Amino acid sequence: MLLGGVGTLSLVIEPLSWLLAGGSPTAFLTTADGPALLVAGLRVVHLVAVLTALVLMFRPRANAFFGGARHDSAAVVRR
Repeated sequence: MLLGGVGTLSLVIEPLSWLLAGGSPTAFLTTADGPALLVAGLRVVHLVAVLTALVLMFRPRANAFFGGARHDSAAVVRR
């Protein structure tokens, strides 16, 4: 969870500081070249993936799966 939080902050801090400094998303989109748009798109996709992983990590089925895996491996070690 800590890594997801730090990763999210690293993805959000730069764009937020740019916006707070007076940056305009509309101006960026109209003047950006291909590589800048690619980086911005990848940043959005990465942010969505991190947030999705953080939510799914705490779902009951995920906890049950990893809890079951832990108990199964303990049973193998005892044999």
